[in-house]
Order: sequence, then C-alpha cells, then structure tokens
Amino acid sequence: MIIEKLEYFYVIAKYNSLSKAAEELHVSISSLSTALKSLENELGYPLFNRIGRRLQLNKQGQSILPSISKIMIEAQKIQLPLCDSITNPTIKVGTSSSSFIFKYQQSTPCYNQTIPRFSYDSTLTLFNQLLQHDLDFVISSSIVDSSEFDQQLLTTLDFKIAISRKQVPSNEQVFSTQELNEFSFLLMSDHPSHCETTHRIADLLKIKPHYVYCPDSLGLYKLIDSGQGVALLTSLEQELLDTHSVEFFPLPIPYTINFYLYQSSQWPLSFQALEVKKQLLSLFCNQN
Repeated sequence: MIIEKLEYFYVIAKYNSLSKAAEELHVSISSLSTALKSLENELGYPLFNRIGRRLQLNKQGQSILPSISKIMIEAQKIQLPLCDSITNPTIKVGTSSSSFIFKYQQSTPCYNQTIPRFSYDSTLTLFNQLLQHDLDFVISSSIVDSSEFDQQLLTTLDFKIAISRKQVPSNEQVFSTQELNEFSFLLMSDHPSHCETTHRIADLLKIKPHYVYCPDSLGLYKLIDSGQGVALLTSLEQELLDTHSVEFFPLPIPYTINFYLYQSSQWPLSFQALEVKKQLLSLFCNQN
C-alpha cells in the first residue's frame, strides 16, 4: 500500500466527491477512481457507499479515517515526498469582518509558512461553506451553538469613535453622549454587521444620531477624513486606518465584541490547517 492512495482517500472522504477531490489534488477523476478501487481491493472491503455518481463514506471508511488523518500529519512532519497538493494544500479561512484579512496581509509570514486563502462573506454563507468542507476555518462574532462546529475565542475587540482631527475640540479626551448625538454616524451598507452594531451601541448610549450610509470601507474613511461624520470601529480597524488625519476616542460606555475561530468538529485538521490555526491565534489574540 503506497501513501499516495491514502492521500487520495483522505481528500475524497473530505468532500464525499471525486470531482471536488480531483480539483483540489489536480489529478483526473479517473485516476482518483482507479486509486480508490485499488485501495479498497487491498483492504478487502469498500470505503464508500456508491449512490449513482455520488459517494458517501461508509462505516468502514469512517473507522479508518482517524488513522489516515494521523498518517497524513506524521508524513508531513518527516517530510515524506507527498504530492504537492497535499504537502502544500490551500487552507481556506472565511470571515465576516474584512479587517482580519487586511491585518493578516500586513503581517510578515515566516519562511516556508502555510499561507491561507481568505474570503469575505455573510455569516450564514460562511457556516454553510464550513459544513460543506469548502472552508477550513471561519472567523465570526456570531455565537453558533452546534455540535457540528468547534469554537474557540480568537480575540476581544473594543469599539472606538473614529473622527477627523478637524472635528476634535482642543484638549478633548472623552466625548459625552450629548456631544456624540450632534454628529452624523457613518454606516457601511455592504457590512450589515457594522450597521447592526452601530445601532446597538447608539441604543446603549441612549442617543439618536443622524445616520449616513456609504457603500464600503473606502467611502467610510473618506467621509471621516472630510469631517462628514464619525464611525464606530474596532481596535483592530484602528491599526489599519491612517491615523495622521483620523483620531480615535473611547466610548463613554465601553463596548466590546468577541470574535471566534470555528472549525468543523466532523473532520480532523490536517498538519497545515493546524499550522494556520496557530498563526491566527498568535496574530489576533490580545489585540487590545
């Protein structure tokens, strides 16, 4: 039994699909099918139930999957010559907050470090993709209580008031709720979570400001810079914004938000995915 057959089984089982596995492994469907049949012949039993063109991992396949996963991890550790797609797979991370993507892009990866591919989408879409194994991780502030996901606190972020220096009175250190009520509050129409959180904080402060919508983060920053309004942004976004013309102030009543790192509880992490998980925890923990 050669390890390549185990690699193929590992990825086929991940998707329950020959076509998706072939796409990730960059091999033909016929080659995968032949390798899978050869592995099943060696073991003496089928690993999948075949329903038309669909595959479904059966009890025998489920029973050996944890062992195959460990073999893949150990093989990477001792640098066995696995095919490139397994040695350097694409680890996919989805997030509902684009600031995590920008922050990661500004970080300096170590030599030979696995670089994940980030995507931005709505929370519902991201968790559906995680269920389908189209993502390895999801970063979200949503609390999802499901046995299908493992959840770990990634970071806790403060919200602050972003305002143009042109609008800041001299020696101002903290804005009162009365002063904040005089400003227009900026909302990003393409970020529903930002709109929702801004309204929630306004209710907490018991203010009813005028709201101005802008299409995206670039438009938001331009409106702040020109003094057309203020925005409520996280401490992570503060790091990414040019502070030469924009200043940040604490809220009169502190408000924080937790972001969690989710992964599937139904599928063991590969060696590369574990490496990316360590990167994310190291980079984003203790942002305040």
